[in-house]
Amino acid sequence: MDTATERVLAIELRVQRFGFVLFEYPDVLLDWGVSGYHTSVPEALDRKIAYCADKFAPVVVLCRERIGGSEHERTVLNRRIEVLRELAERRSIPVRLVSASVVRKHFQEQGRNNKDEVSQMVVTYFPELAWRLPAKRRPWQSERLSQVLFDAAALAVFHSASN
Repeated sequence: MDTATERVLAIELRVQRFGFVLFEYPDVLLDWGVSGYHTSVPEALDRKIAYCADKFAPVVVLCRERIGGSEHERTVLNRRIEVLRELAERRSIPVRLVSASVVRKHFQEQGRNNKDEVSQMVVTYFPELAWRLPAKRRPWQSERLSQVLFDAAALAVFHSASN
């Protein structure tokens, strides 16, 4: 597929939920959202991948590789990544894991040093998401539920900038 019309699904996996953006290179947002694993992880991810594959035909699925957090969290997320790989590959869609440190370095080079600043930058690429922009988080507050959407969108922005 021509890079000018490349469709990419970026998924940010968490233990309890996942965020996704499906975009057409470089910055046309086609679909986005946050979903929990209401039934089972494979079923939730399969539903999303099947929908995106049937309606939009993405050429690749991007997922951030997680190396931080507790050992339990890493184990759970690595299992989720394997499920994602299996489901995407069943539909002949390759999965590309992107190092979290590479993504963080890219945004730091842009002067964006934390998730709030990265989310603000994401909105300049995808203004449709502005209404979902999480409020600036205080150190004692939990991460907002919508942050997972902006982390997926940051992966999309990184992909666009690196191509």
